[in-house]
Amino acid sequence: MGSGSFGEIYLGTNVQTNEEVAIKFVVDCYYSDVKKLNFEMLLILGFLRTMS
Repeated sequence: MGSGSFGEIYLGTNVQTNEEVAIKFVVDCYYSDVKKLNFEMLLILGFLRTMS
């Protein structure tokens, strides 16, 4: 699908629900980046909650 702040993003399928999902593979994430990565994940979760 593309790349993000911390790695590559791929399209996948949840095998239990058959829904399409985005899968992010994080590469080269140093300890100093953990807070940024956590913040990004919280933003994504918040966005997904507004869509459902």
